[in-house]
Amino acid sequence: LFTPQDAGVGVHTITYTISGECGDSKSVQVSVFANPVVNLGEDQTICQGDELILDAGAGYSNYAWSPSGSQQTFTVTETGIYAVTVTGENNCTGSDNIFVSVIESADASITTVNLTYCNTDSPVLFSSLQAGGVWSGNGISAIGLFDPSIAGAGTHTITYTIAGNCGDEKSVQVT
Repeated sequence: LFTPQDAGVGVHTITYTISGECGDSKSVQVSVFANPVVNLGEDQTICQGDELILDAGAGYSNYAWSPSGSQQTFTVTETGIYAVTVTGENNCTGSDNIFVSVIESADASITTVNLTYCNTDSPVLFSSLQAGGVWSGNGISAIGLFDPSIAGAGTHTITYTIAGNCGDEKSVQVT
């Protein structure tokens, strides 16, 4: 019984011998080829709305992606496990898989409507579409309380920042 995995890559001579006075011996050479090595990399996290292009590498005669696809590259936009099997020289195959997680992107859109104030107006609490961010700029506290008397006359940039891999940042001009 010849087992290619045990024999390893290379050319191997297999000899069959029948002993005795009328015995005989015959040999054949068997070639064992290496399977292609495919590496899709470490598991990935991308932000909602982004794309990740997986590349199985060039030079293979066949690409079979799961869930579907037959090109060298595969574009990912959804959470899941993605696998590819490639066919290389001598019809040998290699495969790899990767888990891609898609997380929701932050939205730091500022929803405060009035952006024009008098110096004597009372402080106003700014708002945004999504909580969890930090406010910055002249006359505004980290929690979003804007005080026109502290900001002073002029035009000021107020920024709301949500940190993280899929964070966001938006700014408005306040006069």
